[in-house]
Amino acid sequence: MRSPYQGLLGYVDLLSRDFEVLDKNEIRPIIDDINKMLNCQYNLLEKLLDWANLQRGKSRFFVELINTKNTINDVIEILKLNIGNKEIELKKYND
Repeated sequence: MRSPYQGLLGYVDLLSRDFEVLDKNEIRPIIDDINKMLNCQYNLLEKLLDWANLQRGKSRFFVELINTKNTINDVIEILKLNIGNKEIELKKYND
């Protein structure tokens, strides 16, 4: 759970530190990445809370087929933003 926040903290630190010298064309992609990361994290948190409620017996369990591709893509988006500068290659084999 901490890893995605490290990327966000890095972006916010950059904006906070260099806001006066960055122009709109440099700020826009950073804000877009922050937005994407926060949306993915929110969706993953919702799923984790649903799972926790199931474990505690607070929710009922219904079997349903789901498309795991969307969840996998959400996780990959978070990881891509965090590994961008670390020379790590991420491969997806679900297609």
